[in-house]
Amino acid sequence: MKMRRRGKSVNIFRWYGKSKGKYNEIISKRKTAFGLGAVGKDMVYMLSASYILYYYQDVLGVSAMAMGIILMAARVFDAFNDPIMGVIVAKTRTRWGKFRPWLLVGTPCAMRSCCI
Repeated sequence: MKMRRRGKSVNIFRWYGKSKGKYNEIISKRKTAFGLGAVGKDMVYMLSASYILYYYQDVLGVSAMAMGIILMAARVFDAFNDPIMGVIVAKTRTRWGKFRPWLLVGTPCAMRSCCI
């Protein structure tokens, strides 16, 4: 499959690791690094998500249907909120970069909300 990039034709499969050689090796290492970096975050998320369902249903007595609606509403909110925040972060121009100011503001807010 060919794709035009800056006036010249480029083989799109090369970008996705279909070619052989050193370029493919770099792509594979990068994919592995990104995948392994998310393992810890995803394990913590699944542990907390599994526990919160048990806690709300068995300890607090919330019905399974209500929990499903609550979790679905959170995912729908994320579906709209994430692209909007992506645009806001992409348009942020500070001397510290695009994302660092959001990390400096968001981390204390997240810590405070977890402690409450």
